[in-house]
Amino acid sequence: MGDLIGQEVADKVLAIDEVGEVHVTLVFDPPWDRSRMSEAAQLALGL
Repeated sequence: MGDLIGQEVADKVLAIDEVGEVHVTLVFDPPWDRSRMSEAAQLALGL
């Protein structure tokens, strides 16, 4: 899924007129957990 996510991010950013080139690097360190979400995001997801 990492390649698909990276490509989707690149496609969306390239859709911005001012952007001419994009390089996406997907990293897994530090590991993601819910504490990295904003309070608004947690409320929107019912967490």
